[in-house]
Amino acid sequence: MKEALLSFLKIGSTSDNIPKLHEAIKFVEQLVSDLDLNIEKYEKNDIPSIVISQRKTLTPKIMLSGHVDVVPPLDSDQFEPYEKDGRIYARGSSDMKGVDVAMIYAYKELISEGNKLDVALMFTSDEEVGSDNGVQYLLNDVGYRPGVVFLPDSGPNWSICVAEKGLWHLKCTATGVAAHGARPWLGKNAINQLTEAYSWLHDEFITRWGTPTASNDWIPTVNIGMIKGGSAINMVPDSAEMFLDIRIPAEFDPLIIQELVTKEFTSRNLLLTTIHWSSAVNNDPRSGPTKIWQEITHDHGIQPEIIRSHGGSDAAFFSAKGIPVLMTMPTCSSAHIKDEWVDFEDLMKFKDLIKEWIIANCK
Repeated sequence: MKEALLSFLKIGSTSDNIPKLHEAIKFVEQLVSDLDLNIEKYEKNDIPSIVISQRKTLTPKIMLSGHVDVVPPLDSDQFEPYEKDGRIYARGSSDMKGVDVAMIYAYKELISEGNKLDVALMFTSDEEVGSDNGVQYLLNDVGYRPGVVFLPDSGPNWSICVAEKGLWHLKCTATGVAAHGARPWLGKNAINQLTEAYSWLHDEFITRWGTPTASNDWIPTVNIGMIKGGSAINMVPDSAEMFLDIRIPAEFDPLIIQELVTKEFTSRNLLLTTIHWSSAVNNDPRSGPTKIWQEITHDHGIQPEIIRSHGGSDAAFFSAKGIPVLMTMPTCSSAHIKDEWVDFEDLMKFKDLIKEWIIANCK
């Protein structure tokens, strides 16, 4: 399993590198090539996905789900994995090639032991950029409907993530009037229009829901991620774009927030374009699959903490279809950092517990 992981991590499958995405999916297929399995390969807009099962089905009882794409490395050597103090360092080690390999090997071992399982593996390659051509396509167009999904893309260090905020990424476009920078009164500054609108929205969020200062502040948030505008320092820009990141917990009505933003920004003659929308996730920690995982981990001396995540994952798309999702991970670093790592001994234990969980859920 270690050699497989090290080889997998060497594939620089960033979301924008289409050949490497295909190589990563092909690698997954090769890992199970020694078994007689049903392989379904998909592509949408040249983005590959693969679903592996013992029999052809759209409705497996359990789906083990992962993604093979990674964010760009911060150093060129991040695709050269190495081991130190029991940890494997590389881009994608914690997010999420380490757990991908653990799921694959758990599945392989169960089948090699003679088990007939109503279980499938699903791997996509665009989670880091919205999942339009991956999980969303497989659910909405192909029609997959598993009974429960095991998705180790949140819940680090053996915690169990039961909630994720909904996500609204939007572009705001302003149109102004160009003028010389020395005579701004002759123009209308498009950047000013955007910053004034954002200032209003930021203050409105604070007035309505407060200022988030810590992880336990489970409230809606808004962040300005990018502003684009202007072509010269001595010109009044006549066009500009602003990109906002709005996060909404399940306890808050997203339609109220959409209406708030849309009404105010259109009154300022700003054009709004939704780039990405995903619903909040809110799973019951007392549900059967989660309870079974807790019992198994307790038997192995692990006391998983129940957490909520301010970020998002493919869990949103499964949850929107009414499919319960179990999110948990072994000991690992945060995602997307320079020194990304996963503890290999814990990863092996994680693989073994996945096997126990599958057997318990298939009874």
